[in-house]
Amino acid sequence: MKTLLTHPYLLAVRPAERGWEALCQTGPLSALFSGLARDLGSTNGQSPRTEEIGGRVFTVVPLTEALDEALVRLVDALIDLRYESGRVQMDLFSAEDWR
Repeated sequence: MKTLLTHPYLLAVRPAERGWEALCQTGPLSALFSGLARDLGSTNGQSPRTEEIGGRVFTVVPLTEALDEALVRLVDALIDLRYESGRVQMDLFSAEDWR
């Protein structure tokens, strides 16, 4: 498992039978990855699932080409916003925060 981000939510990737999997600590980031994967219909025949690793609960999402492209577009959009406005702040909320 290769850790990509640790704060505020842990994000890692690992090889899987059918490519790669993204592992997100359960929370808003995992909801974003899972939602994108489901909306894109690109989960390599697998559904996002939860898994306990080292006492932490992770959402495991198949990292497909479509999901990768969606994440690149999101990052590019945020970079464009930063250059246009001089500042970008993004808060990820869980579904419960919107109720």
